[in-house]
Amino acid sequence: MSMTDKQKEKAARIPAIGVAGEQPSHMYNKTIIADTVESGNLQTTEEVSMFERMGGQYEERDGIFYPLISMEEEHVDVGKYGLFWMEYMKSEYPQRYVSLKRCCRLREKAAEVNEEAYRILDEITDKYLKGKVEHSDSTMEVWKLREQARMMAEEIIFAEIVNQFH
Repeated sequence: MSMTDKQKEKAARIPAIGVAGEQPSHMYNKTIIADTVESGNLQTTEEVSMFERMGGQYEERDGIFYPLISMEEEHVDVGKYGLFWMEYMKSEYPQRYVSLKRCCRLREKAAEVNEEAYRILDEITDKYLKGKVEHSDSTMEVWKLREQARMMAEEIIFAEIVNQFH
């Protein structure tokens, strides 16, 4: 028993039906075209969905295609001051925190804050130690001066960079 051309066209327009929980037709990747029903001679043609044209991919589980949708942030090292800034934003500006997180820009912004903080830390400690370290012969004295410079610089960093809205 052979299918007529009209039956073949109709079969070509009907999407394949999934197993256990049918999906809408626009979710299917393949359409089945049958030459003959009894001979089992089936061939498939690929149909690309809009999601696939935009670069999306599907995962097949139990005969059903599920779109792979995930918003994974790239691992960005946010550092010490970036983590402090993230905590500050989470407690003081939760809307901005959620917005940055939703747009996958939170860690990127925190890394920028961390870089700026370390740049200023180096700048301030260098200015503070400029004339004081050269006159000191003691290692302990130099260490104390460096610690003083770092603590002073961190106060400024927390006030002007970390605990600010960016």
